[in-house]
Amino acid sequence: MNSKTTYAVVDIETTGTDMAVDNRIIQFSCALVSQGRIVDTYVSDINPQREVPERIVQLTGITPQRLETAPTFDQVSAKLYKLLSGTVFVAHNVNFDFPFLNREFQRVGYPELDIEAIDTVTLSQILLPTLSSYRLQDLSAYFNIVHDHPHTADSDALATAKLLLVLFRQIRSLPRRTLEQIITINPSLPQDTMKVFIQANDENRSQQLAEKLPVHLKLSSGLVLRKREPIFSDVRDKPTAAKFPKTRAAKSKILPDHLESRVEQNKMMNMIYNNYADPKHHQAKPLVIEAPTGIGKSLGYCLPFSYLASAHKPVVISTATTYLQFQLQQQTIPLLNQSLPFQVNSVILKGASHYIDLNKFRHLLFVADNSVQTAFIKAQILVWLTMTTTGDLDELHLNVEQTPFVWKIQHAGVKWLNPDSAFYDEDFLRYNLAKAQQADFIIVNHAYLLKNWQFFHDFPVKPYLLVDETQQFAETAIRSNQQRINPLAVISAVNRVRGDIQENHHGSAGCLCRQCAAKSTG
Repeated sequence: MNSKTTYAVVDIETTGTDMAVDNRIIQFSCALVSQGRIVDTYVSDINPQREVPERIVQLTGITPQRLETAPTFDQVSAKLYKLLSGTVFVAHNVNFDFPFLNREFQRVGYPELDIEAIDTVTLSQILLPTLSSYRLQDLSAYFNIVHDHPHTADSDALATAKLLLVLFRQIRSLPRRTLEQIITINPSLPQDTMKVFIQANDENRSQQLAEKLPVHLKLSSGLVLRKREPIFSDVRDKPTAAKFPKTRAAKSKILPDHLESRVEQNKMMNMIYNNYADPKHHQAKPLVIEAPTGIGKSLGYCLPFSYLASAHKPVVISTATTYLQFQLQQQTIPLLNQSLPFQVNSVILKGASHYIDLNKFRHLLFVADNSVQTAFIKAQILVWLTMTTTGDLDELHLNVEQTPFVWKIQHAGVKWLNPDSAFYDEDFLRYNLAKAQQADFIIVNHAYLLKNWQFFHDFPVKPYLLVDETQQFAETAIRSNQQRINPLAVISAVNRVRGDIQENHHGSAGCLCRQCAAKSTG
């Protein structure tokens, strides 16, 4: 972060990851970053003077024959020690590279490097909380960073250096209030990684006399939130000139070039549209369509319904999983909006527990907790709140069952909200339900539909209902309405109760006997 600091972004390849065993470095690479750019690189193979396991050869492509002519670590140690001294050490999983390298320096007679070290894995997890993977290879792909040879030190170090620059830009974009809150929470991060946030906040303070938020953010009762699109009561209908393309040729003209118009898909589109298009002259019938794999089913039903749907009569799409909801929202709908002569708006609805309750989160934000996990997740959520417009906790890709803090901040439902609470107007669940009243497509999952069908029954006009993955609907209905009992758990509970009763009974009997004995001797 500091313009005067040189960051040494390092990656090492080794004969193994266990430092308790006498593993050695087989390749060292370093990219030096200063003043926002990569200024120099260094790479060297290193002869480990021991056998390299075949799995390491397969992983890295570094063969024993190649290492035979490479220098040993003690031959390059002076150069490496000088290269790294006075820098800030950076690695993707710094708690491996930094201690391993220091152990090697000590082995050949050098003291440990007395420098700061930061980790790009945990920085990425906090600053980019909605990503599903933080492997270097996946992060590189996400940011279009060239990373041709994963698990080779030179490619890994260069990719990590470019990632570091991305993360620095990301942290500079955070509002001062968010940075200060992360610093107050003080999550436990590897080595000196927390200092990156402290330095960013110091820079922020020195450059601004007063806290100013970007136009897309707002401060609400102590939390920085992303502004959402307003929901208007007046709804515009589609242009009357927009006519459904009935032929394959007409469909090909509006669809992107990379999408081929398939015969079966075209039949499906026309069947759906013709069934509902003219209710005055043709009464719509319930349709059951079995579509073979690979015909483009999602687009096959979304395209005709785009011409049929409106905010006055939306389409409720129910699918099997929350992931399929995400696919429709993030892939199919945007594809339609790029192609159609009008825009289709959509909203995902899920059960209340999928959404964050801002009141609960704000209340618990600075409550002390001995859990390292809790402080880390709080930091992630603070950053996420500057990004999300839905408040859907699924965006964080957390394992909710193993994340107790999330249980404490899950929404309980609109009926439990206090209209006088600080975040009532900002509540994400209320916003999404209001947005559904104006949407063309309302995307739900089977479990939600079964539990909340009354919500759609109360619409002024009955919406279209499309049940995707219908074969799973009955199973979901059964699962949603059954209580499962584990017989072994019941037996265990009964035995515990029986044991408690017997223990208390014997204790009471013994006490009674002692009392009787005392009276008889008296």
